Amino acid sequence: MPQEFTDPAVYNTLFDWLVCYQLAQGAALYDEAIRSGKDEFTARNGSQVYALRDLSLLYIERLIIRRFLDNVDNAGHDRAAAAALRRLCDLYALWAAEKHLGVLFEGGHFTSAKQSKALKTAIVGLCAQVKVRALCK
Repeated sequence: MPQEFTDPAVYNTLFDWLVCYQLAQGAALYDEAIRSGKDEFTARNGSQVYALRDLSLLYIERLIIRRFLDNVDNAGHDRAAAAALRRLCDLYALWAAEKHLGVLFEGGHFTSAKQSKALKTAIVGLCAQVKVRALCK
C-alpha cells in the first residue's frame, strides 16, 4: 500500500480532494457567518482565517507538484535524471500531504490509521531512495 502513494495520479487526486474540501469548508464558514447575521466583511475575515488561508497553501502545493511533474516529463531530461527528479517530486508531494493528515481524516478521505501509516512508510522509503542516489553523485 505505501507504493500506491508514490503514483502521481494518487497524490494529484489527494491534493485535488484537499483543495475541494478546503474550499467547501471556507464557503460553509462564510455562509454560516452570513446566516448568523454577521456582515460580509466579518464573515469573509472569519472564513479566511480558518479555511481560505489553508486553501491557498494547498493550492500552491498542488501547483508546485503539477509543474514539477510537467517539467520532469517534458524538459528532455535523460532517464537517470528524470527518475531522480520524479523521486524528489514524489517525496515533496507526500511530505506536503502528511502535513494535512488531520484534514484528510476530518473530511473522511482517510478512514483508517493504515492509510496514515502507509503514507509515512512511503515517505521513509523515498527518503532512503533519494539518499542512496545523492551518495552516488
